[in-house]
Amino acid sequence: MKIGFIGYGNMAQAIAQGLVRKQAVAGTDIYACAAHFDKLSRNIEAIGGMPCAAPKR
Repeated sequence: MKIGFIGYGNMAQAIAQGLVRKQAVAGTDIYACAAHFDKLSRNIEAIGGMPCAAPKR
C-alpha cells in the first residue's frame, strides 16, 4: 500500500510517523508534496519517505 499526503504539516507528519512507528506501512511507501520542497525533504526523509516536487506553473 502506498500513502500520499498533499501538504506535509504537523498533522500529516504525526500521521505518517505513527503509521511507520506501528509498522502499518514502510516509510518508503509514504509520499508527500508540499509548497516548500527543501523543508518537505528534511521532514519526510526522517521516516524514509519520498518527497515529491509540485509542478511549476
